[in-house]
Amino acid sequence: MIKTKSIKIEQEKNKCLECEIENRILKKYNKKLEKINKELEKEIKEIRKEIEENNRKFDDIKNQNNLILKLLTKK
Repeated sequence: MIKTKSIKIEQEKNKCLECEIENRILKKYNKKLEKINKELEKEIKEIRKEIEENNRKFDDIKNQNNLILKLLTKK
C-alpha cells in the first residue's frame, strides 16, 4: 500500500516536471515567435509605405498623361 502511494507520488512529480519542461519550451518558442512577428510587422509597414509612394507616383503620371492628352486633343 505504501509502495503504491509512493509510486503514485513519483508519477505525479514526474508529470509536474514534464509540464514544467513543456511550459519552458513553449515560453521559449513564444518569445521567438513574438520576435518574428515584430519583424514581419515592421516589414509590412515598410511595404505599405512603398505601396503608398508608388500609388502617388502612379497618380502623378496618370495626371500628367491626362494633361498631355488634353493638350493634344485641343490642337
